[in-house]
Amino acid sequence: MNELLHESFRLVNLPFTVMLVLVMLYWLLVALGALGGPHPDADLDVSHDAHIDHEVDVDTMHHNVEGHHHGHHSDSGSWYGNVLKFVNLGDVPVMVVLSVLILAMWAFGIFANAYWTGGSVILTAFFLAINVCISAVITRYATMPLKPLFRLLNKQYDEKVEVTGQHCRIVSMEATPEFGQAEISTNGASLLINVRTLNDAVLTKGDLAVIVREDGDKRIFFITANPLPQS
Repeated sequence: MNELLHESFRLVNLPFTVMLVLVMLYWLLVALGALGGPHPDADLDVSHDAHIDHEVDVDTMHHNVEGHHHGHHSDSGSWYGNVLKFVNLGDVPVMVVLSVLILAMWAFGIFANAYWTGGSVILTAFFLAINVCISAVITRYATMPLKPLFRLLNKQYDEKVEVTGQHCRIVSMEATPEFGQAEISTNGASLLINVRTLNDAVLTKGDLAVIVREDGDKRIFFITANPLPQS
């Protein structure tokens, strides 16, 4: 136990330890009911967190684009969508995914720095890259069994929410005909939804848009730029 504590607070492992402590504090507050509010990252109920985070539906991020939508937008959405899809972010709430990822990175970092790096900066950097890759794989398969549960919770919640015609704010780096995420407010709670722009429009983070229609099967919302001045 003393050796584990010693390794945990070594300078090379300290960033992972700090992140793990923050995650543990978050879930402790969740369990005690001390967290609340409309923001997805400050929700105290895991099932409600699934509602708020909504279904990003990353399984269809790159398969719902019409044949004529190609060009420079595809590169900007491809890597981002693939990363989200790989770690199941969107199918599983963000805090669950982050918790598993941070725990895996902390455990691998402790082991690697204790037995393999020997204090070498070069080896530490090398194993850091390996750590990220292996932890992402662990996160993918550890959270995969949770996907059906949160999809069911999201479906039950979404059936009660009418979002067509509402305003939303872009929260991804950009929204294009191939990829995008936006946030809307419903009854005081924020929902993160998967969006696509119309007419080859490109919206950036923070832009306001209007939801004009929904693809119910793929759970994608099509948006157009907000015609009113932003406040």
